[in-house]
Amino acid sequence: MRFIILAFSVLFAQAAAQDTPFRNIDGGWHEAIIVTRDADAMTRFFEEVAGWETIDRGALSRATAAYLTGGQNDVSGRYAVVKSPDFDQGWARIIELQGIEQHIIRANAQAWDTGGVFSLMTRSANLERNKTDAEDTGWTAYNEPYDFGFGALKLRNIVLRGPDGVNLAIYEWVQPKRDDVPPPGAVSKAFNSMQMVADIEAAKGFYVDALGFEVYQQGAFVDPEDRPTNFALPVNYAAKIPRDYAILTPAGADDAAGRVELMQFRGFEGRDLSGRAGLSNLGIATLMFPISNLQAKEKALQQKGVAFIRERQTIMLPPFGEAEALTVASPDGVLLTFFELSD
Repeated sequence: MRFIILAFSVLFAQAAAQDTPFRNIDGGWHEAIIVTRDADAMTRFFEEVAGWETIDRGALSRATAAYLTGGQNDVSGRYAVVKSPDFDQGWARIIELQGIEQHIIRANAQAWDTGGVFSLMTRSANLERNKTDAEDTGWTAYNEPYDFGFGALKLRNIVLRGPDGVNLAIYEWVQPKRDDVPPPGAVSKAFNSMQMVADIEAAKGFYVDALGFEVYQQGAFVDPEDRPTNFALPVNYAAKIPRDYAILTPAGADDAAGRVELMQFRGFEGRDLSGRAGLSNLGIATLMFPISNLQAKEKALQQKGVAFIRERQTIMLPPFGEAEALTVASPDGVLLTFFELSD
């Protein structure tokens, strides 16, 4: 009986999605807003290294600029929307603002410093080539490609470090190979978003109890021996510091994209960068969730006592059009924006 109900829910969600420009309404984030000092350079990285396409670009509307800056009227900006050709979710909206003081959300951060979005997570068929291409554009990484495994699953990972505190994680499935990866020289959509948290149970409680997410997978990982890691732990701590993780997704979401992943380095204490989060600050500023009823979401969030960074306001989201949006913050300063397209 439970299987029948779940199957019906999936079919209903798919049918509803056909009436919207979004693959996964009410289920997972559709895009991440990246605020940068040089939108052209960031866009070129996604085009030339990630193999993504730019589907829209132009001047930022006054309404959206006001939303990002908390009502400052003298701020202008521009945007570019980039996406992987393989999927209608997991996009990035790159925004450059002029006329406002900014700081980097995760400035000079170690992986175990908490606060903000640490990285967008993608897949690749040839991680070494992605690494070389990224280095040619001036990006670096936390470490060289890192091989690890979960049982029979063998993975290779690198976390690329770009300007303005923007990180892009790339995973290559070494064994078994995946069929849903782009050709060598490109990376997939962003299917997940990594967040470093001070208290994984408190962060998980926020997503599950206040936002209605479900736990997709959770556990702890520690290297079997001391060695260099993808997060640049001191080599002699790799086998001593467990990394607690929890992968979460909105209830009923398509599990192919739109997830969030929480991670806590048990035994390491880093800086708390949550206070640096802001919609106009530099880095991965917010994750954007398309929903079908913003008024109901707003009421539910208020009943749960969730902190609002922005009350419901009108923004422009080209190429989709006008939308109503509101933004909340997680306990670790991750900003989540829920929006509904206007009729």
